[in-house]
Amino acid sequence: MCAASTPPVSPLMASVSSFVECFLFVLLLISFEAIFERRKKYGVPVQMSRHPELNQYIADSLTTIHHLLQNKNADAVVIVIQSLSGVPLERFVFEFEFLERSLADAPDLEHALRAILLKLSVCDAALSPNPAECTFAILAHTTAREASRAAKEPFAWVTSEPLLPAGATVVPLRTADLRAARVQVLVQEAADKPSRP
Repeated sequence: MCAASTPPVSPLMASVSSFVECFLFVLLLISFEAIFERRKKYGVPVQMSRHPELNQYIADSLTTIHHLLQNKNADAVVIVIQSLSGVPLERFVFEFEFLERSLADAPDLEHALRAILLKLSVCDAALSPNPAECTFAILAHTTAREASRAAKEPFAWVTSEPLLPAGATVVPLRTADLRAARVQVLVQEAADKPSRP
């Protein structure tokens, strides 16, 4: 008897899923540099998180996000940087819309995603510094049915308010309108961030 097979993942969906993972880690490295340490992997210096619980949380989050993306049940992934009291300071939004057109332009999408990562890696220069101690939340915009299903998984997601920064200024990072997808990345930054001590 054969095990149930999962539908094949298109190159487009594989690219977007891989990008979301990179997007998350680049943001965490920019915002929480102290939790990372420099290590060598395959002889190359890389930044890796030192906290096993954080690594597990991120892996569990990404598993659900990848599932949502593969089934086209998500239209945005949001990383919210917030104060320890839960006040949103920055909201990094990765929005996408998959179109019913040719998927032959996956290389164009990869080029656009690469450009977004490059822009993201320098975006902190356009933003005010966050307080020394912050936390973050990972949000996925999905349908009510998918949210209900995700809440029943071993790694349960919860329904959340949008967590918008007060008086937010929008900093657009990159927009790409491709044949297979529309992609937009922006940052919403709180007007009055507490300053670092």
